[in-house]
Amino acid sequence: MAAIARASEPRYVLLDGGLAVPVEPLELLLELESRGCHLTRDGDGLIVEPRRLLTDDDCRAIRRWKPHLLALVDYGSPTVQ
Repeated sequence: MAAIARASEPRYVLLDGGLAVPVEPLELLLELESRGCHLTRDGDGLIVEPRRLLTDDDCRAIRRWKPHLLALVDYGSPTVQ
């Protein structure tokens, strides 16, 4: 019997305060920040600067994960007491 290929299950990260996000947009955010990019919210939009550091693949990934990236930009980790 042939093995049935299954799509991999999405992996999520649970951050302090209860925010759960897929691993992919978190990795994207960390990669962009490591290259010197800064992400900010502008209403419902997302600004990534400096734009010159973005590849076409980055732009596609940003569009795909925009709602999750906005949630991460808005995220504020609870203060440790």
